Amino acid sequence: MHLVHMRRTSFFALLAAPAFAECPANPDISSKEASLYAQIQALPTGLGAAPLNGELWSLWTMAPDDTAQEMLDDGMEAMRLGDFGYATLRLEELISYCPDYAEGYNQLAFVHYLNLRFEPALERLKEAEVRSPTTLVF
Repeated sequence: MHLVHMRRTSFFALLAAPAFAECPANPDISSKEASLYAQIQALPTGLGAAPLNGELWSLWTMAPDDTAQEMLDDGMEAMRLGDFGYATLRLEELISYCPDYAEGYNQLAFVHYLNLRFEPALERLKEAEVRSPTTLVF
């Protein structure tokens, strides 16, 4: 009877869970990104780069849709609060849902780095770089 209850619970949980459609294409940020890089390179010193760097991060963390954005935001907030387990879970969900979105891999690499798991961090960074080779991955 316990197994039957578990099956029913699992079935109803699946019905209640959001049905993820296919992740849409990544937003095209290439021209804005190139403009920001050019502005940063034109600066005589590093002073003044912080706002431009902030604009780059805003571009990179613009997920393909609301579902992906929620996963990214949840993962980043959990990481900020030190809940690396939940951060890992949400960012892995993001990667499964949007496998071409580089920032999901980049943020997951950061979680691994904070957990002193350097090999998986480097693997995820490489995956981020493949998906966005012109973006500097930090």
